[in-house]
Amino acid sequence: MRYLLLRDGVVNNITEFKSLEQYQKYKSENLILINKKIELQDMKISESLNIDNWIIGFINGEGCFYLNKGKCNFFI
Repeated sequence: MRYLLLRDGVVNNITEFKSLEQYQKYKSENLILINKKIELQDMKISESLNIDNWIIGFINGEGCFYLNKGKCNFFI
């Protein structure tokens, strides 16, 4: 959640708060939105996991993640 709050501040170009109260208000308003985003992401992840067990076992046994020239790759 802290990462998403920081990311939101960077994306919206927020550079400072004049008071602690302004920060608390910003944080409380955005945490509600961030929680909704996390719930939606969790739903997407659980929907994408509806793969047959055999393919999951095959990927676990034979699959490999690696980094090449700054890109994450998957190899079977």
